[in-house]
Amino acid sequence: MLGLPVTPPFHAPIPASFDEIAVLAKIHRYSPLTSFLFDIKVRGNPRNIMINHIYFGQTPSASKAPASTSNETDSKFEATTAEIRKALVKYLSVTANFMYKNLGVQLTKTQESLKTSQVKRVAEFLLDLDKKSNFTANDEKFLKTVNDLFYDFYTTLLNGAIFTHYFMITRNLSGSGENFERNLSGLEASAEIFNKNINPDNSPCQNFYEFMCGNFKEWNPLGVGEQRKLMTSYRQNYLDQEITKFLTNPNTDNLLSLSKAQTTYQSCLNEIAIEKFGNTPVPAELNSIGLPITPPFNLRLNKPLDFSKLLAKVHRSPFTNFLFDVGVLVDPFDSSKTRLVFNYTPSIMHGMTAESKSLEIFQMRAHSPETELQKKKETDRKLLVKAMTGAVQLMNELTNVPSSKKRNEIIQKRINDIVNFLIKLEETKESEKLEEERDPNTYTYITLDELQKETDKILGNAQMKINWYDYMKELFKDIRDDTSEYFKSGELIIIKNMDQLKAVLQVVSKVNQPVIVSAIWWLVVDSVSPYAAARFRSSHYEPKTKIDKNQLQPGRQCLEFVISQYPYLLVHLFMKYETNIVKQRDEVNEMVSNIRDAYHETITQATWLDDATKMAALYKLLSITTKISFDEWMTNPKRIEEMYEKVVVNSEFFHQNIRSSKVIKRKQQLEFLGMKNPLNSRTPLLDPTIADARYSPLINAINVPFGIIGRPYHGLGLQALNYGALGSVVSHEIAHAFDTVGKQYNPWGKKRRWWRKKTDAEFDERSKCFIDFYNEFQLPEINRKVNGKLTLDENIADFLGVQHAIKAYRKYVAKHGKEKSLINFENVPHEQLLTMSYATINCSELTPSFLQRMLEKDEHAPNIARVLGVLKNSQEFADIWKCSTNEEMNPEKKCVIW
Repeated sequence: MLGLPVTPPFHAPIPASFDEIAVLAKIHRYSPLTSFLFDIKVRGNPRNIMINHIYFGQTPSASKAPASTSNETDSKFEATTAEIRKALVKYLSVTANFMYKNLGVQLTKTQESLKTSQVKRVAEFLLDLDKKSNFTANDEKFLKTVNDLFYDFYTTLLNGAIFTHYFMITRNLSGSGENFERNLSGLEASAEIFNKNINPDNSPCQNFYEFMCGNFKEWNPLGVGEQRKLMTSYRQNYLDQEITKFLTNPNTDNLLSLSKAQTTYQSCLNEIAIEKFGNTPVPAELNSIGLPITPPFNLRLNKPLDFSKLLAKVHRSPFTNFLFDVGVLVDPFDSSKTRLVFNYTPSIMHGMTAESKSLEIFQMRAHSPETELQKKKETDRKLLVKAMTGAVQLMNELTNVPSSKKRNEIIQKRINDIVNFLIKLEETKESEKLEEERDPNTYTYITLDELQKETDKILGNAQMKINWYDYMKELFKDIRDDTSEYFKSGELIIIKNMDQLKAVLQVVSKVNQPVIVSAIWWLVVDSVSPYAAARFRSSHYEPKTKIDKNQLQPGRQCLEFVISQYPYLLVHLFMKYETNIVKQRDEVNEMVSNIRDAYHETITQATWLDDATKMAALYKLLSITTKISFDEWMTNPKRIEEMYEKVVVNSEFFHQNIRSSKVIKRKQQLEFLGMKNPLNSRTPLLDPTIADARYSPLINAINVPFGIIGRPYHGLGLQALNYGALGSVVSHEIAHAFDTVGKQYNPWGKKRRWWRKKTDAEFDERSKCFIDFYNEFQLPEINRKVNGKLTLDENIADFLGVQHAIKAYRKYVAKHGKEKSLINFENVPHEQLLTMSYATINCSELTPSFLQRMLEKDEHAPNIARVLGVLKNSQEFADIWKCSTNEEMNPEKKCVIW
């Protein structure tokens, strides 16, 4: 479509017919993921925001070379540029070689020499473009610089730069190499991955992670501003790439739901329409909640504000949260009931206000690293002040509010008051402990009348009062007619952390009405801004770039918006066009069966379990239900159409498209309150597009969705490799049925003690070995050690996961016989391949700052610890690899849980 060659254009002259001007125009018109030389958009005139003009601006940096600041020396800037130049040349060379190889192109010595020269010149060109074009939008110097650069380089070089920039941007969507690897057979792809990642300079019995992942960073270098690269991201990137095709190709299925998804996606990419109507989303949302469009910083009301109804409207909003998060939760002590739950709000400091309307129906374990950035209070304060100031200026311009010195002073004072208030709210979370938040034993069960008494004690004579019955009536308006009767009957509410809720109310009691209303006003403006015109999006994202430099490209953002709203439609399409999906499901079902049998043997042979606990554990194991790949109803187009029939879309109103879908989902969430036996309903267990697997203690079930059944987890050519990757993940989830949380729930999802005290104490004693082991696991990059207590359950699940994946694979071989060999690894035994596959899915590259944050909040140990910690404690691994006693990977003392 763009008229670019498939092979990297570094090794040969470009044909004379090549039209670089046409290619440049096609990039700016047709490619939502790419920009080059300059960015061109339709935006409002800053002198009159109701008039649109063509807008020439700077592109996102190709090299992201930092601009020199006044306190930096020239030598420091040159050193930084030199590092970027080296990394950029290396990246271009690796990328080009990889593409030549996979396209079957063999270069002559002359072509190889030309390629090397051109790669260096392209890197220099991109750096020069970054360095010289550091001017403001529509600046004459900026346009002159672009013009000069355009004509200062040969057509060959320009074409190479265009190709390179396009590939660098689109790889964020398609994944580093996954789009090529999936064209290979499973065996070829697996061999290719091993060949790329293995570092033969390391011994498998000395450091297995470095042996298997030592070269991962060579093929997956972190870009400037990127914080992590994960091997497991390949699967999600592939899914995203295929979903993009569904959303852009003709709707041959004639599904109205697909048309709606496509319209939503295109409306998100339609920059002209967003700019044309982009001033309306924020005022519309403010109006729906009952707040003024202009900043209410000088608020004076004749009568007291009904804060109860205002708070409920905020919590009904599909975009905004305030004070606490409200949702519906299956009662962890009685899974036949659902209850209203008050939970923590996401951090205001990190721009997370828009996406937290949680329905924690299944209390699943999410296996994604925790990415919230922790910052000092002063940094938070500056970010909030900047974000609020920008929002206020925008809304004043939108409503033609004149500026004056006195008004600006009032605004600044009010902003400082709001920031102080929000920071105090954040401080109520500082004592939050992740393990306590997960433990239902710490939840408070309370009636609405009891909550009202506690609230009245705290708020006392405060300006803002909360009448919880009025709040509930507004929250469930148009959802149920018996709200008052329901709560007056003594139905219990779950409050996850009563002390934290009381602390929030204490903060509210000491703040006046205008500050609280102004804080809500800003939260609404900020949460809706990502769906509005460019000026609003800039106001939302730019302050946050100080703490998150890896901002999403527009195309990726639009894709994620659609995936979050239409997951079951997308899986329906995958099931229709993925020809081997049923075969894959059958394979995974057999894998789960073998893993279950392996656990049965382990539990039966465990000498430290008393007979009563052993029988109960075996019964719970046999009672675990499985949901593999997809539910049958997802194949029914009529059922899919019904799910989205109430969603209303318009090709020009992106905000309304997103809002319509979110409002329906929010209403459906609240409708779960009071549902009897909710886990027996047709409610899907897990978003099926997620490349993950989960266990739910409330229904004693594991879910292995469609999203994870693919490379690098499955389809690897050998079951040995599949068991090492996906098998270890599935086995990990089954292990959660018997960890410190899972062993509190019986086979029916009821929270009951079923372990004998002596056996329970023995489990805890054995767990201490894992705590101590990981507490001593050193991460030299940041000079810190892993938190063994925080990561205990995940470490035990990792250990049991690999152990039982090995045992389950032996059962597979006993049934089906020995498998064929892996290409280029013909002499490697299959059980060694299994452990190699496990290590490979854990290959990663993280920045020190990201690693630091993982240690503070994530229940999972860093990937290097997940590999080495498991395998050093595995006698099976030592035997498989024939590691000598007291070699690094075969220590004499090992931890054993079963």
